[in-house]
Amino acid sequence: MERTIRQFSDASGWTKPLVIKWMDGPTDAFDHLSRYGLDALLDMGTASFWRRAHAPVPPDEEAFERAFEVRMLANELLGVDERDRTLMAPKQLAKSKAISAQAPTEDVFRVRAASAQIGWLETSLAEAAAQAVSNVERLLSSGASEGSAAIDHQLNVYESYEHGLMATWETPAALVCVPRIRV
Repeated sequence: MERTIRQFSDASGWTKPLVIKWMDGPTDAFDHLSRYGLDALLDMGTASFWRRAHAPVPPDEEAFERAFEVRMLANELLGVDERDRTLMAPKQLAKSKAISAQAPTEDVFRVRAASAQIGWLETSLAEAAAQAVSNVERLLSSGASEGSAAIDHQLNVYESYEHGLMATWETPAALVCVPRIRV
């Protein structure tokens, strides 16, 4: 899995040194990222690693509909909603705990804000893989050849999910990764 991530990084033109930090599950990743504090989290930006190249808009309505149908089928087959619920669980638990503890409104706000920013750093690989499948359909509809670099890029995203990567979070220090097999 790590080799695939590094190959993807090299092919994507990722400019910063790639450091991969493995976590056992989404809760461990959430706890690790929470230690940065809200101000540091807000300075980190948003996740972009898996979304380097975007597929063109299909040339006609029929091609767009076909790509949309492919995306919906991929969502179902890859369990995107189930994976999203798993990734949301630690964020919702943190908010719930703060509210249950009757924390001051300002503290509850900070927990919610930190949870939201951790979400912005996050890429669900099930969602990225489903989008990659749709992007391949869009690229083919737009005339790209099966062996093109753009299609290869999308297949590499799918391959990372296929190899068992559940999610990543981008920080300045590392790409925080959670394997699907541990969840």
